[in-house]
Amino acid sequence: MLSKFWRMGFAATVALSCQFALAQENGDGGSAQVMGLRWGKTQVELPMLETYQLDVVVEGYRGVDDVFLIREANPNISAGQWQFELAMGWDIWKSGDGHDDDFTLTPSIKYGISDDMNIELEVLPINLGDGSRIDGVEEFNGGTGLFENDNDAKDGLGELNVKFFWRLAEEQGIAPAVALWSEVRIPSGDNSEKFDGTLHLNTTKTIADGVRSHLTGFVKTANGSRGDWDLNSIGDRRDFQWGVGTGLDFAVDDQNLLIVNYMNRSSEYDGNKTTNSLELGWVHHLSDTQQLQLATRYNDTKGGFEEGPRWSTNVQWSVAW
Repeated sequence: MLSKFWRMGFAATVALSCQFALAQENGDGGSAQVMGLRWGKTQVELPMLETYQLDVVVEGYRGVDDVFLIREANPNISAGQWQFELAMGWDIWKSGDGHDDDFTLTPSIKYGISDDMNIELEVLPINLGDGSRIDGVEEFNGGTGLFENDNDAKDGLGELNVKFFWRLAEEQGIAPAVALWSEVRIPSGDNSEKFDGTLHLNTTKTIADGVRSHLTGFVKTANGSRGDWDLNSIGDRRDFQWGVGTGLDFAVDDQNLLIVNYMNRSSEYDGNKTTNSLELGWVHHLSDTQQLQLATRYNDTKGGFEEGPRWSTNVQWSVAW
């Protein structure tokens, strides 16, 4: 009987001396649950459940502006900021027995209404090579144009474009950043008429460390034209236009970003096939408020009456304050 009593007392002592506890320990990149086993004054921790979490760092705007085929879904500037952009472009394509080219300037200014919204006023590309005239009008539609010479056809010098950008959602976890933005062409240029309207939808998602993907789509109503670009001597602009595209950007370091984009869109004029475009780009951050952007683009046709592909190069400098 005494020995049975001692056995029961020893078991009770062991039960009172052993304490079990669950503890949560936090570490870099994850968390773990452990079971604490205490024997007298000695505690041994045994792993019970371990989980890890990957937190995606959202850096916001990285310089992929609409100078590229596809822009990112993050705003360029925050509330109360201004941004000035100056883009220079050079296009070359086959025309008749030779080649033609354009050299253009495109200035614009933005203002941040809020951290997610901004408005922009842009002067549509100013063609320095051809001035205000449309070059090569007599070659359109097999030489059946209505103009006697190039100087009679105006390209709408002084045309304005108003843009409104709105980021609907920031990138969070598996959800991408989403933006809606619109453009309205104002017929302020030489011989221009009516308004054009374009609505864009963009998404941006971080898919790996330093790598983001972009998707875009747009619809456009072309009601008139800039200058004389809608006259019968040139062609009938397609009233409803659309485009879809995708792209990737790769962060080389904190200052440099490489870009590759693809876009498929409807033609600019009725009777022409859709356009496929491939673009390579580079963004260099000169400072926290200044970027330099470079884009080189191949179009199998611009959607007009070109006899072959068109190559384009664009360089843009932007500064915010």
